[in-house]
Amino acid sequence: ERGLLMALIVAYVLGWGLVLTPCVYPLIPVTLSVIGATATGSRISGLGRSLVYVLGISVTYGAAGVIAGRAGETFGTRFQHPAFYVMMAVLFFALAAAMFGVISIQLQNSWMARLQAGLRGKAGLFGIFLIGVLSAVAATACIAPVLAGAAVYVTTTGDQFGGFLIFIAIAWGMGTPLVVLGTFSGLLKSLPKSGGWMLAVKYLFGFGLVGAGVYFIGQGGVLGAFWYPIFVGSVLLVASVFVGAFDQVPSGADRVLRGRKALGLLLVAAAVVAFAQPLLERLPAGAAEPREGIIWVTSLEDARAQARETGRPAMVYFRAESCAVCVRLKKRTFPDPAVVEESKRFVCVMVDGTDWPGDQQVQMREDYGFLGFPTTTFITSEGEVLADGPLVGYVSAEKFLSAMRAVR
Repeated sequence: ERGLLMALIVAYVLGWGLVLTPCVYPLIPVTLSVIGATATGSRISGLGRSLVYVLGISVTYGAAGVIAGRAGETFGTRFQHPAFYVMMAVLFFALAAAMFGVISIQLQNSWMARLQAGLRGKAGLFGIFLIGVLSAVAATACIAPVLAGAAVYVTTTGDQFGGFLIFIAIAWGMGTPLVVLGTFSGLLKSLPKSGGWMLAVKYLFGFGLVGAGVYFIGQGGVLGAFWYPIFVGSVLLVASVFVGAFDQVPSGADRVLRGRKALGLLLVAAAVVAFAQPLLERLPAGAAEPREGIIWVTSLEDARAQARETGRPAMVYFRAESCAVCVRLKKRTFPDPAVVEESKRFVCVMVDGTDWPGDQQVQMREDYGFLGFPTTTFITSEGEVLADGPLVGYVSAEKFLSAMRAVR
């Protein structure tokens, strides 16, 4: 909902976090020795070698992002079905289980290690580049769940270029510490030693994947407004058990144990709030006044003609029966009083694409920027489709209103 720039920032921070996992962090000195960044004696040379190495990582991850984006573009609107959201949630929960060590994702990369050793010091900058390409694959032994989660996210957007940039951001997030340490090799002595704190980082990523699974369950709308908060509360309660909310803390416990206890109790409190939410909403309330809503036209041709005759801008909303996100827009965004009031400037048309064939989807993409359900495209009073692009997926009332006000 916050755009590609925010996704890139999150991906870059994610890359930094992956460096701190048990499979990657201990290998930093080894990696720097492999690319020769600590033995050159020149900061410029060390910087150059480190950048070439990270460029190799970027090529591998960038290709993965393009493939994920291409998959999303290929499947298109099939990703709007609630069953897809449930499938994604199950996948994220499985990936989280891998981060917690409940299940194991084993990648055979011993052959890659031998190949890296064979390239070491034999091919100059090109050899360092190849080592970076291969290291990006080899390093996935324990960060595969997080990378797979990023691929799933990119797949749902269907944006090849965006997927490429997101994975490039992850690569440079992982590579930035290597570039700094490769340039200033003396900083290696200042790095904290490997230890149990790296497992905490790994578990933090695991909780992030659990949160993604919960998010997809909500997006799918399969549990409804009453049961979804209860599901969220159950997840929080289970998480509190693993964090240590109900474990005894001895009087002489260190700060780590006390911190885990405090975090566990906070999760319990959040679970209680989640459990209470649907019950409070069911309490009897005074009769609500009926709200007016957006007046929709159902024929795209008639709407375009009406907009031309009256000189008004048009708002084209593409929806489908199987689109769970469309339901959220209908319940949360479109009834907003400010959105309803602003819609009076527009000729608003609701286009049902439930039974569209593939060629019609392609045509709508070319004519109106359709990228799956729901998509909202704006047409100016001069009859031109807004060049800034459509609103895709769920959009909050505030953002939707801002987009409407920008149309003239």
